[in-house]
Amino acid sequence: MSEGQHLNAVVHRDYAVPAPIQIRVHDERLRIFNPGSLPEGWTLEKLLGPHPSHPHNPDIAHAFFWAGDIETWGRGISRVIRACRRAGVPSPRIELEPNGLSFEFRFSDAYLESVGGERRTRGEPGASHSSAKARPTRAERILSLLRRDPSLTHAALAKELNLSLHSVRHHLDTLRNSGKLRRVGSRKTGRWEIVE
Repeated sequence: MSEGQHLNAVVHRDYAVPAPIQIRVHDERLRIFNPGSLPEGWTLEKLLGPHPSHPHNPDIAHAFFWAGDIETWGRGISRVIRACRRAGVPSPRIELEPNGLSFEFRFSDAYLESVGGERRTRGEPGASHSSAKARPTRAERILSLLRRDPSLTHAALAKELNLSLHSVRHHLDTLRNSGKLRRVGSRKTGRWEIVE
């Protein structure tokens, strides 16, 4: 979660509503829901355009302002969008719901690949990438390499996949813990065995 969105959620939430700020992490996206309502007469369009600062909690906003963490110009959302663009991730989807405001941040394809996740379409959340052939995940690439040469070392896998040793160890541990891979023999002279 971007720091800007985290501060927006704290400063603008309606503390009279007992529901908490809700954060859900999905495979391909992160969703933040802030209970409450916009100031009277405001629309989502006004919120997304240039607007004056109108914090739900002025005292909390002033504390963050004097700490140098926020501005008082009503530019929090535009800063979040700019931060997403700089990071190479899609702008968040922002929706005004009957009982609050939600922000949905989609993870970039590069991030999904780095953690071995599937690439998704930009359409329906959670939809598989079916119109084009999906690239294999890192876990799948590791298994493919070990099918060809079960004696590959951590260092050899890291070089082949252009990954750090730490990342290779993480993926191997995940595959072992899920029961898809096991090590047979010693660390130096053993080999990998794929459990089909």
